[in-house]
Amino acid sequence: MPKTLADDRLRPARAGLCRARPPRLAALMLAAALAGLGLKPAAAAAPSPDMASSAKPAASATVAPAQRLRFDYHSSFLMNLHHFLLDVSRRKTALTADQAECRLDEAELHALNQARAFYSAQFERRHPLFDEGLSAIKQALRQAEDGRRQAQGLKGLPEALAQQLDAAAPGYGRCIWPAHEASNRRWIEQAQALDARFGAAVQARLERQLTQTFTRQPLRTDLVWATGSREGAYSSDEPEHVVMPSGRSDYQGDAALEMLYHEASHVGVMRPLFLSMAEALKTTPRPNAQQLWHALQFYTVGLAVQEVLRQDGGRAYTSYAERADLYRLARWHHALPAIQAHWLPWLREGRPAFADAVDALVRALPQQVPAD
Repeated sequence: MPKTLADDRLRPARAGLCRARPPRLAALMLAAALAGLGLKPAAAAAPSPDMASSAKPAASATVAPAQRLRFDYHSSFLMNLHHFLLDVSRRKTALTADQAECRLDEAELHALNQARAFYSAQFERRHPLFDEGLSAIKQALRQAEDGRRQAQGLKGLPEALAQQLDAAAPGYGRCIWPAHEASNRRWIEQAQALDARFGAAVQARLERQLTQTFTRQPLRTDLVWATGSREGAYSSDEPEHVVMPSGRSDYQGDAALEMLYHEASHVGVMRPLFLSMAEALKTTPRPNAQQLWHALQFYTVGLAVQEVLRQDGGRAYTSYAERADLYRLARWHHALPAIQAHWLPWLREGRPAFADAVDALVRALPQQVPAD
């Protein structure tokens, strides 16, 4: 059994509850949760300088953002192979010769199952976002051109891992990668079309509502078939990077637009809301509220996409959280009355002020979480 490449760092997760968070912001979030929200930011969450003069979100107004968010899409062979092996390593059964577009020969199948066993031993209980070793591997793979198929020689990539990737590459490339790449390209095409038509309006709303601009740099967005995480897509802000699964059925169609901006908003945009909620919860403690910022993120992004699609496209859309019954599954449903009473007026009318809306929302949360 090979030695692990880094210490195991298991983060408990339930489907849809711990979607991607940037490491720098995640460190604050996890510290807050573990210390009962004992977070002590240096100052209250302040709006981005670009947003400081925007007093009201005015959801009905369509105002172009000062600078459009740019997505830098990639469908990289090695990034996909790595995430494919992460995904299959979570399964209890080995790959078979017929689990591909073409029939794997004996040597290809053996190499893929050897790599699967290696990944299972190394990474089975490690999250691709929160584990430092997996984050470093992803960063090493970012160096590769999308078409590169040789892992050895990439700076920072562990040699033992590179050998497994190179051994698995022929079978994956011949029989599995063509379908994965086609899926990635289809997802990119639909996301680009949606973003070109509706993205500016969604971005403008979110920047006003969350009081923070999106990154000014092209946001690298890697499409993979699956991420190896139950939560699906994940994002980091050091460096700014989104990994998006093209193979998930719940990320297709208009949902692609919501997931694109949901993940992009993880890259720094949620910081004012998270810090404001942490401050409010310090003075008004509420049970099980440490992850409520994420409920507000799903609510805010989902509503922005829903309203833009209706107003600018004349099409009905049900948000991801509603379709996935996420508020109930995450035990956020008890907070929905407070969200609708105090956060929704801020989103639609800009009242009261951002921090006041957060404070009022927190005060309106039940002091005891009702039993399911």
